[in-house]
Amino acid sequence: YTKFSYLTTLRDDPQKEIRATLLADDVAMQQLKMTHQEINPNAVREVMDYTKLMVAKNHRIALDELVQRFASRPYGWPEWEIVLLAARLFAAGKIKLMLEGGAIQPKEAVEPLNKTVRWKQVTILPTIIHDDKEIDKAKNIGQKLFSKIGSDNQDNLTTFLAAELGNWKKHLQSYKPLADTGGYPGKKEIDTGFIRINELTTIKDPYEFIKAFNTQSDDLQDLADDLHELR
Repeated sequence: YTKFSYLTTLRDDPQKEIRATLLADDVAMQQLKMTHQEINPNAVREVMDYTKLMVAKNHRIALDELVQRFASRPYGWPEWEIVLLAARLFAAGKIKLMLEGGAIQPKEAVEPLNKTVRWKQVTILPTIIHDDKEIDKAKNIGQKLFSKIGSDNQDNLTTFLAAELGNWKKHLQSYKPLADTGGYPGKKEIDTGFIRINELTTIKDPYEFIKAFNTQSDDLQDLADDLHELR
């Protein structure tokens, strides 16, 4: 087991740690994104390299396959420690977890990751990162729409843009009761605005969010104009 030593930190209760990781609040999740490589860095690299290699071969990895690989030679890592590594990478946004063909969120992963019989149903994919050109495009669109500059980091930029769209939605909600009476203009614009915002804010994957945000830039500019008129 020449690579057993890659796992330098072992938890007394890894199942408890898995649950705590997946149920962490936004602040703790953000901290994890910045520090996920500090604990067992060599083990993290091995898991990520293997995941990327399998995907490059068009092979999706089930969680039980990941466990089997790293529980065997030359690793010999404890099964629950391997699942904890996957949970931390997932919470840090480095991998995606799929269940029954659909992407799941951290809180939805608590039950399947903590039951060995569910591991074969969970599929692992590496998170895709946009190139600088697409990130800069989204930043520039966001600055134009919201008069604020977002982050260069894909996850942080997504959080920023989604929050600003959420603020737009709050404004629309405040105008809607008056528009619904028929005595004020704007009902059509408000209803269309809700649809556009909801289409974006329901996208949880940062890569897909940025992609959709950039694609819908013209519609978002129209919505910004509508909001100005509504105010």
